[in-house]
Amino acid sequence: MAAVQQHQQLLLALLLVLVLLFACGGDSTGAGTARLSGSARLIDDAAAGRWWPPISFHAVVDQQQKTAPAPPPGAGPPTTYTTIVEALTKGAGGRNQSDERKRYVILIKAGRYEETFNITGNNIILVGEGIDHITGNKSNMTSTDTVASATVGAVGDGFVAYNLTIQNTAGPANRQAVALRSKSNKSIVYKCRIEGYEDTLYAENGQQLYVETEIAGTVDFVFGNARAVFHKCSLLVRVPLHGKHNVITAQSCNNTSLDSGFVFQSCHVAADEGHAEKLKSVDTFLGRPHKDFSHVVFMGCDLGDVVNSTGWVPWKKDEVIESVTRTVTYIEFRNYGPGAASDTRRRVNWTGVQVLTEARGDVAKAEKYTADLFIGANQWVPAEIPYERGMPPPPPPPAN
Repeated sequence: MAAVQQHQQLLLALLLVLVLLFACGGDSTGAGTARLSGSARLIDDAAAGRWWPPISFHAVVDQQQKTAPAPPPGAGPPTTYTTIVEALTKGAGGRNQSDERKRYVILIKAGRYEETFNITGNNIILVGEGIDHITGNKSNMTSTDTVASATVGAVGDGFVAYNLTIQNTAGPANRQAVALRSKSNKSIVYKCRIEGYEDTLYAENGQQLYVETEIAGTVDFVFGNARAVFHKCSLLVRVPLHGKHNVITAQSCNNTSLDSGFVFQSCHVAADEGHAEKLKSVDTFLGRPHKDFSHVVFMGCDLGDVVNSTGWVPWKKDEVIESVTRTVTYIEFRNYGPGAASDTRRRVNWTGVQVLTEARGDVAKAEKYTADLFIGANQWVPAEIPYERGMPPPPPPPAN
């Protein structure tokens, strides 16, 4: 009996050691790993798509030239730069083509970085400290076209932004002024804030995923031709120019195959902080067709009272093009809140606007817009980045 008890105690001790090693971010090589903001340890298993969060850095951007974080044992120290552009050009830019298949992680220390830049390399990851801003103020009114106005342009594939703010401060009077332009295929924006006014986020092309991210703007502030899913994001409406109306999306699909589109799942639509009172006299719509087959889905979303009861609007507010009302695909399913289509008679009477319901057997039609089916997220998004694998839950019961 004593031998059995001793054996059981040994097994318990071994189990405790394993638990402690996992909690501390240990790995099978014995090399210690630092933790980032209390997140789970890095699992670098490319075949399984599991590598999040990045806990060791290739470069550190620090305006104050503070000490860089200690690298893992056996690894060389990351290089510290004073600007993000330097980290991209001198650090990531020094990689050869084969290295571009590997991730290059840049830690951006807290600060205000007044920089505009394009990220041309593949697999660049920007990790912020949550309170830092990357900021610019280019716009159409400064003789810059819409694409060139972007504060950050992600052109290389596999771009990731985590825990930072990207903003364009040009203001509503300066018209089109992009904060983030992404034509990066298989890109991820996680726990960030993208802030501007008109044309804040240009989701240009490729498969894209936005998770738990705030996007603030006025006119067409999420636009482009990407195949993108927005999960648990906040769409925050701001005050536009006097006499103008707001539009959240201007999606640009222009073919019958609907090979691009925006899906908003379990998102929240509301006034941005400090804008609610003035927005009471401003119409805000879910979307308008930038191209004839514009393709947008809102499902499981909390639509605040900022959303106009008609829901959708023509490209020119008072010029309805009948043919376009038939070719767009605008879908709503399981949304709730004062801006949802609880009374579908108030929505625009367009053939292309569909308010799906369980009662009509529409669940299967909505299901194809989940992240795993619409952008194949389970094939390339790290398992540690949380998003709903399936359908959004049914809406909560109305408040008494």
